[in-house]
Amino acid sequence: MSEDTPKEFWDDRYSESGYAYGVRPSRLLLAWSDTISKSGTRAFVPGCGEGRDAVFLAMMGLQVTAVDMSPVGLEKPERSLNVMGSPSKRLKQT
Repeated sequence: MSEDTPKEFWDDRYSESGYAYGVRPSRLLLAWSDTISKSGTRAFVPGCGEGRDAVFLAMMGLQVTAVDMSPVGLEKPERSLNVMGSPSKRLKQT
């Protein structure tokens, strides 16, 4: 059994090629996307992992603050936004 801390576990998981949970936003976020787009300009995404929900919200035009304990996971959302041609200034990672 591994003795990794939670941070080490997630850093290892997110350092693998590709995305652990894919790039599509969560089903819950998709279900609420119409409501969010009509009512919000900012979003906070705790435990964002590789940022699939944070990227989706930023692409909707929201100012997004995304946090995660894994700096490895936090590298991926900005890369995704750059590939999509969306301004990464909409995404603040901490």
